[in-house]
This record gives sequence, structure tokens and C-alpha cells, in this order.
Amino acid sequence: EVKSWSRYDYATSGYYAVPFPLEPGKKTIVKFEWVGPDRRVHDYVSELTVIGEEKITITAGELTAVKIEDLLRPGDPRDGNWQVARYAWYSPVYGIVVKYDGGPKGNQWELKAITPPAERTAQQ
Repeated sequence: EVKSWSRYDYATSGYYAVPFPLEPGKKTIVKFEWVGPDRRVHDYVSELTVIGEEKITITAGELTAVKIEDLLRPGDPRDGNWQVARYAWYSPVYGIVVKYDGGPKGNQWELKAITPPAERTAQQ
């Protein structure tokens, strides 16, 4: 399955492609353009693979999340011949990525706090 986004802006990035349905072994290829800090447009390809469920402990607590591997590479040979493995942990209960590891030179982050779904419903 191949999906495409037309533009991924460095300055406003904040989404992560999640290959639904989250079945172990499912692969999705995402092609996109990324506008770098130099405002130059780069073509990239992400090959997403659902690894499976894991119990993880993050600052926000312990939860079950689906681990997704993202193999990122340039879509244009002028941008080099490299590949980096990135990982995201998606929580089906909360509907968001709760932990991210962008590889050796990438961002690493996790949620510091989260409101359980039952409490969110009660607050609305």
C-alpha cells in the first residue's frame, strides 16, 4: 500500500503516519516532500511496519502501545543513499503516539502526562 502527502513542512511538522489497521507485519509506504530549514524541497520515502504490541513505561505511566518501525530514506538519489530506522509507539486507547525514537541523530520524546479516557469523558 502506498500513500502520499504533498508537503511536509519542517517548521510546522507534528504528525506521524500510522499504518491502520494496526496488524503485526502490516507494511505501508509513505512518499512525501519535506521542506527543510533552507526552504529546499526534498523527496522522502518512509516504509512503515507494524511490529506489534508492547508494554512500555514512560513518564506518563505504564501502558500498552503498538510499536511501529519507520525506515526513512531519500526519494531522490541527489539527496544521497542512506536509510535510518525510527520507531513510534502508538496507544490505541489514547489514539496518539506516546513515545518516539528518531534514531541516532533524531528526536526522542515521550509523553510526560496523560489523562485516562474515562477521566477525559467525565470532564467534558
